[in-house]
Amino acid sequence: MTATTAPASQRIVAKKRAGDIWFSGTAVAAGSMIMITLAAVAIFLIVQSIPAFAATAEDASLLKTNFWDYVGPLLFGTVWAAFLALLLAVPLSLGVALFITHYAPRRSRRASATSSTCSPPSPRSSSASGASWSSPRPSSRSTPG
Repeated sequence: MTATTAPASQRIVAKKRAGDIWFSGTAVAAGSMIMITLAAVAIFLIVQSIPAFAATAEDASLLKTNFWDYVGPLLFGTVWAAFLALLLAVPLSLGVALFITHYAPRRSRRASATSSTCSPPSPRSSSASGASWSSPRPSSRSTPG
């Protein structure tokens, strides 16, 4: 399959309006300003990093004591924050999933179930969608017991 192009005499040429020219100029100016700024930052960082290549190990070290004295509190804080987040997120997501599957009105159930399973992967959404998947679904018709 080949594409055909119109001859030069039949091509449509749009009029250059003032707004189009202004927009094109400002877009080029903004893009150029961003590139100039990035180049300036790169030059600044390279110039400022030159002394680090000539420094000795004692001069370059930021740590005055043991490595674990510095990393230990940071590691503990990270693990503690993750634990607290899971402690809050898991019961909340299970509650939302059970509410959606058992108690929510039919009209809102469809929208909320779709939005909870289509959200990006995170502890909140994966816990909610996993709980809604594993929980029993109520029957849509009532049967006599």
